[in-house]
Order: sequence, then structure tokens, then C-alpha cells
Amino acid sequence: KLNQEEKAYNSFQKALNLDNQNALIYINFANFLRENNRTAEAIKVLKEFHERIENINILILLSGILRDIRDHNEALKYCGEAIKLDGENPNLLLIFAVIKLEMGEKKESIKILNRAIQLKPFFGPAYRLLSLLQFKIEEDVLNELEKYLSSPNNEEINSIHLGLALSGFLEQKQKYKKSFIYLKKYNSLYRKLIKYNQNELVEKFQNVKNIYNSIKNYKESNSLNEQEICPIFVLGMPRSSTSLVEQIISSHSKIFGCGELVFLEEELSNLFNQKIDSKRIDLVKRNYFSKTGIFDKSFNFFTDKNPLNFFYIGLIPILFDKSRIILCERNRMDNLYSIYRNFFPSRIDFSYDLEELKFFENLYIE
Repeated sequence: KLNQEEKAYNSFQKALNLDNQNALIYINFANFLRENNRTAEAIKVLKEFHERIENINILILLSGILRDIRDHNEALKYCGEAIKLDGENPNLLLIFAVIKLEMGEKKESIKILNRAIQLKPFFGPAYRLLSLLQFKIEEDVLNELEKYLSSPNNEEINSIHLGLALSGFLEQKQKYKKSFIYLKKYNSLYRKLIKYNQNELVEKFQNVKNIYNSIKNYKESNSLNEQEICPIFVLGMPRSSTSLVEQIISSHSKIFGCGELVFLEEELSNLFNQKIDSKRIDLVKRNYFSKTGIFDKSFNFFTDKNPLNFFYIGLIPILFDKSRIILCERNRMDNLYSIYRNFFPSRIDFSYDLEELKFFENLYIE
């Protein structure tokens, strides 16, 4: 894998040397670097291009990567520059609104979302976000949304977003039966578009058990016991208030909030069906800390708020004996309904079918 990565890296370098004006090469190179956990290099590559040539797609990708690593001020800066190039782009305004929302500027986010809808009437993702923000819309707007959804030949993904938004707006108006009809309909439509096999989760869980039995007597080496920055793992079912808990604890001056990281799962999945020894375990830890090194290092603690890391709740104290675990739990029915009524961009594919959701909850309990 390392040789393949190095070959790909060298190929990109040759392509850039041949044509350093081609934005698409830079975008592909940055995505390659990000996928291989070389985020700092990806940012550097994009910024280098931006200093020479103004390109909206470079700016959009750059703002997205910066948002991923929680550098919201820089993300906002480059997204703002992109909007100066194309202020009539509703998708770009949606990104801008999301960044503003993550920075705590709810009113400004709502204002931007409404602007996006003015530019693109019936813009599903913007309406869905407004519904999640408990934005109140007029009855005549609700009727227009229903009429639009009942007409044929609408874009499927946009209609799914719009249908879920309509469900949320109806729930606000206490029209619960009608709200659930729309919720179930558009969740079912989205479920047909995605590939999900719950047996893969069962297999994953068994692999985790096997790893636990292999490393339960592991003793941390001295060199790895000297990590100056300590992870705080915030775990639980999705929609169990992990985000709120992270916001609260990361408001402390010594704690940096990293959001939902995939690094632990990436590293532990490399141990599935492998012979495990202390060297492999130490490598998992080194790689994990190396990947989290892209975040601000001036803090004593950082949060890893990937709720699905609950799969590894038995492994975390063994691997990171100085770490802290916060397990968030919520009223069972409230939690399950909240999962079912939210649209997740990835990794929560069990949430669109009630039986599959129930099956996942049973895995969590186990």
C-alpha cells in the first residue's frame, strides 16, 4: 500500500510539473492527500495554487477541508472569496450557511439559507436545514412544498431533502400523523438509493471482540506513555447529545474540539483478521496520534466525538490508558426517533429503515 501511495504521489508531482495551471490536477492531488491523511499537505497544495490563480473550485475544496479540521475562520475566509466569484450559487451559499452555523451564528445562517432558496426555489437541502433549526414557515409555503413534491419529474435527491424538511415543518405545527407519513416515505426512498448490509456490522463487532481478547493483557510501552496531549472520547448512539457534550467540554481553555474523527476506526480495522502483537498495537497508537497532529497542538486535551467509536469502548482504555471516555445516553425512544428523522450524509445508513435501526440498537446494547 505504501508503494502504491508513493507511486501515486510521484505521478501527481510529474503532472504538476508538466501543467501547473490545471486546477483539476491540484484538486485531485489534494483529495488524494486528504484520503491518505496528509491534510496539511493538501491545504498547502491548494493555497499554493490559489496564490497564483483564482479558481472557485479550489476555493470550495479548500474551505471544505479547513472546515473538516475545525478551522472555521479560515474556512469562512476562503468560502467568502468563492462567493465573491459566484454569489448566485445556491450550493455555495449552503456551504457558507453551514460554516456560519458551526460558528454559532444561527441567525446569519438562516438569512443565508433563505437567500439560497430565493435563488433556487424548492432547494431541498436549504429547506431541510431550516427545518432542523426550527425555522417557522407560513402555511402557504407548506402548501407550495406539498404541491411541488406531488408533481412528477423532480430531482430525486432534492425531493428527498425537501420531503424530510416538510416532515419537520409539519411536526413543528403538531401535525404529527402527516409528518410521519412524509418522514417514512422519503426515508424509504433514500434507503433504496444506498447500499447497506447489516451483516457487515455483525462481522465488525465480532472482529472487535477478537481484538479485545488478543490485547486485554497488553501493557503500554514507556515511549508511548509519554503523550503530552490526551484524547477524550465522546461516545454513544448517534443523536445522543454527543455534539452538545463536546461543545461544553471544548469550551475549556485546555481542550480542543476535533469533532467526528475516523482515525481510530481506520487504524483498528487494519487489525481485523490479523495476528496481533505489541508492535502492531503500538503502530495503531502512533498512527492515531500522528493523524490527530493536524489539529492545534497547544492544548492538553482533544475530543474525538465519533459516536460510533462505542464499538471500541472496551479497547480504548487498553490502547490509551490516559484517555477519558464520556458515554452519552438519552431516552431510548427519543434517541431512536431523532436518528430516524435526521438525514445523515454518510456512515449512518441503518437510520432509514425502522427494522434496521432496531437491529443496530440491539448491537449497541450488547
